[in-house]
Formats: sequence, structure tokens, C-alpha cells
Amino acid sequence: MVVVTLGLFGCESQRDSAQTARADWLAKVGAITIGLEDVVRHLKFQQIDTPEGDPVLGDDALLQAEALEALIEEALILEAARAEHMVVSQSDVTQAWDQLRGGWTEEELDIWLSNRDETVESFKASLRNSLLVARYLNERIYARAAVRAEEIEAELERQADVKPKPRVKASQIVVSSLEEAKSILRELRRGLAFDVAATKYSITPEAKQGGQLGWFEPDEMPQLYQQCFNMWPGQLSQVISSEYGYVILKVHERETSRNRSLRPAERAKHIEEQLLNSNRQTLLRAELKRLRTVYSIERRRPTATTDQL
Repeated sequence: MVVVTLGLFGCESQRDSAQTARADWLAKVGAITIGLEDVVRHLKFQQIDTPEGDPVLGDDALLQAEALEALIEEALILEAARAEHMVVSQSDVTQAWDQLRGGWTEEELDIWLSNRDETVESFKASLRNSLLVARYLNERIYARAAVRAEEIEAELERQADVKPKPRVKASQIVVSSLEEAKSILRELRRGLAFDVAATKYSITPEAKQGGQLGWFEPDEMPQLYQQCFNMWPGQLSQVISSEYGYVILKVHERETSRNRSLRPAERAKHIEEQLLNSNRQTLLRAELKRLRTVYSIERRRPTATTDQL
């Protein structure tokens, strides 16, 4: 498994390097302790809700195991970054925080944080760690990834008969509360134009463009957006809970592999991006394997489950 939550919302567990022993601990990575509370918080950021606001349930044991593994991998990279004396400035944290806040009101922000058992202070601490992990990845891992022209040519020849991937053109509306999202969805179903609703209600930057996300392929967007490839043009999604708010998606156009053809220059660019991403993932897996030999990892079975909290 490769780190799946590295980003501005990763590293929920690494709040303070001076953590002491905790009764609910599940893993210790170097000086970092990961507890059941951290796994629960991580899962809340991945939660998907039904239109009625109930969580879509999955295999709790499997979800918890995957979340714990992701947090362990983040902790390994965080320890490595600290060992190399990497730091993130307060101005970097402030800038990232301001970008995340967007156009939210204080009340909307308080609700968003409360739904995730966060405070401004705890979230900024997580944000600092996420930026530190991202810096380590970019400077120590991804900077070593490169693609040669002959590799692109070879892959172009290999994929000469490969059909292009499907893609969709979609828009989104993101709000901070479930009730507001459900209310907007009702308005949309009654005929309110999606772009008008996005401009009026959405809290993300593309709201100014009517919520437009443009065209994208399956591997170009997070898991949240994969359902767009199972929707037809004009269809609205249900309300989806995400790490940055409650989301409503709309698909405008859809191109299948059959009716889509890429120009040579576009194919070359896509192949270069694919090879570069593949190289980065290879380097990341190798680094995680190395870090597992550098830092001790201790695990234990939980004494409680998320449904007991």
C-alpha cells in the first residue's frame, strides 16, 4: 500500500511529537503514536453519506486496517523529514490555511471543523505536518523522477493500438453543511440552474466559473469523482461527504473510449504524465520500504472499535 492520504488533510495522527503513551494506541512509528481516535478521524474524512445524511457503511475492520496503514506510512515520512531538520514556516501554514478557508464564514468553518472533531489549532497542527510531508516528498522523492524522450517514444509505439480513456466534463457545488447541501439538491431538482447555484452557494474557487471542473479522465481526479463515469450527461449526484465539505456533482458531457480519439501531441503529453507518475510511485514505494528499516514500527490490536466510540 502506498500513502493514500498525503495532502492537506493527511497526517491527522501526528499532532504533537511530544505525545505520551495513550491507552488507545494502535501503532508506534519512531516517536509518533497513532491511536484509535486518529483512525476514526481519518475515516471521517473519507466518509460518504446517503441523501438522508446517514453514512454509507463498509467493512469496518478492513477500513480501519487501511486507514491505520496509511497513517503509518505518513508517520514514516514525517519522521524522515524531521530527521533531516526540515521545517515549515508559520507563513506557509497561514497561506495554506487561508487557501483552505476560501470564502467560508466563521460559522460555516466552525461547523465544518466540529463535524470532524477538530479545532482551528488542532487542524493547523495537522496542516503543518501535511506540508512537511509534502515538502519531503517533493524535495527528496519526486524530484528524482524523470522521463526520457526515448521512453515516451517507446510507450507511444507500445500504445499505438490502445484506445484512449473515457473522460467526462463535470461541475461541482461544495458547501460546509449537510442540510444546506440537501436543500440545494432539492432546488436543483426543481429546476435551478447548476451554474447559478454553484456561483451563489459553492465555497470552492471554481464557484466563480459556475462550479466547472472541465474535462478529466478517471486517473486524473480523486476517488470522489469516479462516480461521474457512471453518470449520464445532465445527471446530478446525491450529496457526498468529502474531506472539504458536502459535494453535489453534475455531468455535462461524457466521451467513451469508442468515440474519443487523441491528437499525437495530446497522446505524448498523457504518456509523459503517466510515466512520470509511475516513476514517482516506484520511488515512493522504495522510500517507504527503506524507512521501514530505519524506524521501528510497533503494532497492537485495538481494545475498542469505531462503533464503540
